Amino acid sequence: MRDLAETWFRVLSALAAHGQRPDAGGHTPSDLSLVDLSQSEIDDFEDELGSEWGTW
Repeated sequence: MRDLAETWFRVLSALAAHGQRPDAGGHTPSDLSLVDLSQSEIDDFEDELGSEWGTW
């Protein structure tokens, strides 16, 4: 049981560390249900905004 608990907390720690990275996250089509955009279009839009505003 201890091994399972330790592994669980290692995984949670790794997930939390990933979530704090500046390149983590982003939007998906399900986040934008009022518009019909593909993931590629969303990625392009975010890239364009990031380059113009310096961050996203």
